[in-house]
Amino acid sequence: MGWNPLSWFRKPEPPKKKKICCACPETKRARDECTATYGPEDPKCAPLIEAHKVCLRKEGFNKERLAQFVGITGADSGLAQRCLEAAGWSVEAGIEIFYSSGMHMQASRGGSSRLDRAAISRLFEQYRDKDMEEEVVGVEGIQALCEDLGVQPDDIVVLVLSWHFGAEAMCEYSRKEFEEGMAALACDSIDKLKAKLPGLRQELQDASKFRQIYQYAYMFSREKGKKLVELDVALAMWDLLLPPSRWQHIEAWKEFMRTHHKRPVSRDTWNQLLEFVLTTAPDFSNYDDSGAWPYLIDEFVEEMRKQQDGQQRC
Repeated sequence: MGWNPLSWFRKPEPPKKKKICCACPETKRARDECTATYGPEDPKCAPLIEAHKVCLRKEGFNKERLAQFVGITGADSGLAQRCLEAAGWSVEAGIEIFYSSGMHMQASRGGSSRLDRAAISRLFEQYRDKDMEEEVVGVEGIQALCEDLGVQPDDIVVLVLSWHFGAEAMCEYSRKEFEEGMAALACDSIDKLKAKLPGLRQELQDASKFRQIYQYAYMFSREKGKKLVELDVALAMWDLLLPPSRWQHIEAWKEFMRTHHKRPVSRDTWNQLLEFVLTTAPDFSNYDDSGAWPYLIDEFVEEMRKQQDGQQRC
């Protein structure tokens, strides 16, 4: 083949960019071996961790990831760098650290003046139900919001979000709830709200916040104008809030309620069930029959003990 003059005008193909997981394999291996053996806080590992960071900086990972992190979270560059360094420069892991450690509260206090409230208002208009006289985000709007956030409407993180919004009714956000909730979360875009989701999920692991969210769920689950929560709604909420990983007897409780109660659930039963779950041994050995428990819980324990006695005889 002869020489092609057009080859002079062809732009060279850019080199393929390394992924952060594949960059600096030697320093990464040394760092990982040390931290796995002695722990990341051990002084022996400090120079190896720093050497890996230096190598990553040379590979050009920092600036791009800093910009991405700041754009999503609104954090300043110093806070962003701290989170990313703690996460080995993984943006996704850094965002989780940002919210789970409470750093987002520091960022929101420092960056509240940069919040674009007009953008929040435009978001509300994007999702609001145009067919209703009231200014609300209705069922279709919440479904669209969940789709944009990449979650299902029955994902528990939507309940946590509604708690932050102070929503008074299921499947509905008023303008005030939506706009003030977004501002309180320091979010003026869907990307920022989406980045908050790992932190919102983490709040469920905080005992105090979980209790607040659990108690809020009762009010949130009531139909407008009703004082009690319908049984089928309460069962669905218990499924969400008290999965088997939190309470091993949840399926037995739901079956008991279906067969023995068959009517709406009172606030007292709702709240006392959580106290029961948190304080009673799995085998009910410490359950005080003379305690001030709702009659439904007394009857549930009696039924479970009968089942346990029957199993022991077999």
